[in-house]
Amino acid sequence: MGAPFEVIAGPIEAWVAPLLTAFPDMDDADPAVDWIWLGENGAKNIAESGVSIHDAATSNDWRALGTTMAVKNFLVSEDLRVEFDLDDVRLEMWSIARGGPATTASNVTTVAAGVGTMGHKDLSLVRDLDSINTVALLLRQKQSAYGEGAFKMTQYEFPKAVCPGDGVDLVYVKGTPVAVHFNFHILYDPNIIVRVGDAAAT
Repeated sequence: MGAPFEVIAGPIEAWVAPLLTAFPDMDDADPAVDWIWLGENGAKNIAESGVSIHDAATSNDWRALGTTMAVKNFLVSEDLRVEFDLDDVRLEMWSIARGGPATTASNVTTVAAGVGTMGHKDLSLVRDLDSINTVALLLRQKQSAYGEGAFKMTQYEFPKAVCPGDGVDLVYVKGTPVAVHFNFHILYDPNIIVRVGDAAAT
């Protein structure tokens, strides 16, 4: 993109994989086969509203009797979420957005065509109480705030994420693609991290 490198704009892509799947090295061209690319064409299927990484926290100020100002602050809770709309209504994508497993089989069943009957794929819209699967989530953007060349990569690694299906509203209208809404809630793991390529880190 060129200098100034610290100013970043552009698409980012998402993959999911079963829990405990190893994350790719930053210099790997593509994630391994275990990682499912969200969108038939990746970022080309993500709506122009983009991918939002929500980083929120709640804290409490402590005030002592002898002062009017806060003396100390305690972190109470924090939340990470990754949210985007995917213009890809294949049932496999919808299944993952509703908490389905991060496998190519997903919750989708294929019924073969018969004599005089059409083959089809099915996704049950009835979920059990334990049907929200925990998956690994990977985000990648081929840019770096620290330079160009072989170091152009930003990689977010979320070892544990759930996508419970809150807000999956399929809207069928004229002239606008039907989108599947993904709202990943990131669960605690000590290895949650973002990695940014740095030419100076040699």
